[in-house]
Amino acid sequence: MAKVEELVEVVLGVDTHLDVHVGVVVDPAGRVLGTRSIETCTDGYQALLEWAHSFGFLLRAGIEGTGTYGAGLARHIQEAGIEVLEVNRPDRARRRRRG
Repeated sequence: MAKVEELVEVVLGVDTHLDVHVGVVVDPAGRVLGTRSIETCTDGYQALLEWAHSFGFLLRAGIEGTGTYGAGLARHIQEAGIEVLEVNRPDRARRRRRG
């Protein structure tokens, strides 16, 4: 009898930029399973989704800047039936002051 692998829920996190988004997939323990950079276009968004699904059962995605650089990606992911959680951008000036 063939062994059936159980699909594990994974989460996609995305750091958004003007021309390129960087995605990371983590398992339930927070271990990084993979990272990938994509172009900020519909084909790139779809490639990111397909890639993330290859790691397991994708129900949620945390996206930085859903009102700015990540808006198109957020819409694309929501239309695919995946919950989108907005991740706040860090205060870069504050971070630089701390070294």
